[in-house]
Amino acid sequence: MLTFCKTNRMGQKSSKERFHVYTDGSLFNDTRRMGTGWVIERESTGKYLPGNQRVATKGKLTSSLAEIYAVAIALTKIDKSSDVVVHTDDATLSAMINRGNYEQYIADAKNKPSRAEALTSLFQSISKHKSVTSCYESMHECEHMARAHRLSRAACDRQAPCEAPELA
Repeated sequence: MLTFCKTNRMGQKSSKERFHVYTDGSLFNDTRRMGTGWVIERESTGKYLPGNQRVATKGKLTSSLAEIYAVAIALTKIDKSSDVVVHTDDATLSAMINRGNYEQYIADAKNKPSRAEALTSLFQSISKHKSVTSCYESMHECEHMARAHRLSRAACDRQAPCEAPELA
C-alpha cells in the first residue's frame, strides 16, 4: 500500500513558504510522445496540486529529457521566493540539481542539442528560485510520486497538453 511522502525531509526551518514538487517524465517511443507530470505540495497546509503537460522538442527523445522537463515545467508553477524541494525518481538528475555547476552540464551536452536545450530550460527555472534542493524518491514508496507518474503517462496519451492552474 502506498503512503503519502513525508515532508520536510531536509529538516530545515525557514520563514519562507516551502513547496515539495514530486515529478516524473515519460516517453512513449512508439508514438514519439514525451509527457511530464507533477504534484506540487504546500508544506504549511499539505494541500497539493497535480498537473501534467506534453512536451514537444526536436532531436532525440529520451526518458532523461522527460525527467528534466518535468522539473523545469513544475518549477514555473511556484512562487519564486519560495523554498522548493524537488522529489524525482532520477538519481542522476537529483544529484545534478544539488551540485549546481549548471554551465558545465550544458557544456558537456553540446553534442546533444536536445539535452542541452532541456538542461538550459531546467537551470533557468532553478535560477529564478531562492532555494531549490532535490532528493531521490521512488514512486513505489510515495503516493505523490505514483500520481506524478500516472500524470506523465496520461500526458503522453493525450493529443493536447493539459495545463494545471496556479496553486492558491
